[in-house]
Amino acid sequence: MQADPKELNSDDIDKALDVVQQQFGIDSTILQPSVLGQSIRNKSVQKFVAAGDERFIQMFNVGDHWICATNVFSPSSHVAYVYDSVYKHLHHSLVVHVSSIL
Repeated sequence: MQADPKELNSDDIDKALDVVQQQFGIDSTILQPSVLGQSIRNKSVQKFVAAGDERFIQMFNVGDHWICATNVFSPSSHVAYVYDSVYKHLHHSLVVHVSSIL
């Protein structure tokens, strides 16, 4: 089955992240490649580097679309906002993955 050429894949997302990094001088630990987020469903946590007290922006592929999580706009580095244009409720695995970055 071929991917729809109109849909974004990890290469498209990573190219866009590279532009953001270069345009705004963002450190690569703040904006990590989306392929680091690959994991075995219900078996492992994504392999993103923990942000600690630093600010981060991260893209996640949740199967049929992309989600952005960030703590850039929050008053604390330990509070993350999740931007998802499709769903109203976050899947528990996404919460675990964002928590692993925090």
